[in-house]
Amino acid sequence: RRQLCSLPEIGPVVSADIVASVPAISLVAGWLKYRHSSIGWFFQDVIGVGFLCMLQRTLRLPNIKVATLLLSVMFWFDIFWVFIS
Repeated sequence: RRQLCSLPEIGPVVSADIVASVPAISLVAGWLKYRHSSIGWFFQDVIGVGFLCMLQRTLRLPNIKVATLLLSVMFWFDIFWVFIS
């Protein structure tokens, strides 16, 4: 991993970070443009999947009980935002 530069508050930046930022910025720009249209859900779903994958990779869950509790909380959180809000 070759470090390209170091940014304050972020840390070292490698070439993979630059490559990954292109589709990430494109997804966010697409969501900002189409969020009130009929295809806005696609961008929101892709961003949500990426967030959950990042969360799962960042957290090291000690056992299956904690994983089940976390998934249950995410399920009810989704139900709240879809049907109650």
